[in-house]
Amino acid sequence: MTANAKQNARPAKRRWTFRIAGLAVFLMALGVGWYYAWTHGARLLDNEVSALIRNSNDAGREIECANRRVEGFPFRVGIFCDTVSAYAVRDGISIRTGALRSAAQFYAPNSLIAEMDGPLTASTQANGLYTADWASMRASARVGFDGVNRISFQTRQLVLNTPQPGNGPRLVAKLEGGELHLRPTPGEKDANAVDLAFLLEKLEFSPTEGLPLPAFALSGDIRLDEMREELKPGFNLLDHLRARGISGEIRRAQIAPLDGGIVTLSGTFAISPAGRLSTSLDVESTDTHAIADFLGRVMPGQADLWQQIEQTIVLLARADSSGARKLRIEIENGIFLVGGFPVAEIPPLY
Repeated sequence: MTANAKQNARPAKRRWTFRIAGLAVFLMALGVGWYYAWTHGARLLDNEVSALIRNSNDAGREIECANRRVEGFPFRVGIFCDTVSAYAVRDGISIRTGALRSAAQFYAPNSLIAEMDGPLTASTQANGLYTADWASMRASARVGFDGVNRISFQTRQLVLNTPQPGNGPRLVAKLEGGELHLRPTPGEKDANAVDLAFLLEKLEFSPTEGLPLPAFALSGDIRLDEMREELKPGFNLLDHLRARGISGEIRRAQIAPLDGGIVTLSGTFAISPAGRLSTSLDVESTDTHAIADFLGRVMPGQADLWQQIEQTIVLLARADSSGARKLRIEIENGIFLVGGFPVAEIPPLY
């Protein structure tokens, strides 16, 4: 190598050394800054959870997150608890579950995910002890500047044990898989409404005494009016129904007993504070006899009512080429009308 070539190589080598050193310093500064930002964000999250627990305690709800900690560095941040317990002083309700894991992408904190382990135990002064367990239980939420934009729940292989009123036999409910999604209804005219969509893949009830009830699948897409501002921590659905009732639109709901038959509903509905149902529904059913038999087995005390309804539907609604019967059903303040004729009275829903 000539002398000139050697002299030219030295400055080039120094430039590469400076570049590598500069890159290393930049990466170190980025790492330190990221760690500081993550630590600061984790501290803020922990403080928010502490404030939420304090506010709940002040409102008469005691919440405990055992061994609470913030984890997820470097790209996630979330609250972890070994167990979660809650006690509502006013209602005398006590709940305890397994571990809680939550996470949000540190660079996209508006999308939240939480998982909870079973088992769950819940006791009430009025109804006794409930227990539940599952293979998986997950909740997710998307939050924007205008509040919560979507909340979703998913579960697999859920088993719920619930006591029956009057010291009757306990009831075991089994769900193969389920989803529930809640969001504000789009559009200015429905500014205070929410959309509710759900899917129950296979639901069956088995009393500890007697024969199990028939299994079925259930799905729905429903708008609930005047509910967006009501759905806040501490919301009690039964108290709300008794005070204000509820109304909305069933865009599509379907019940499908596993033994046969499908019923599809759409229309508007309203439930009064007294529990009286008023609705105008377009109903499509296949295998009407199987549906009536299913409802009669689910509600043995109303078996005669469902037989009357089936006979009226068969009389007034002819089956099309596919075997489906289509009919409009009107219920006015609990009075069941088919084709304008009163068929039966539906008791208050609560």
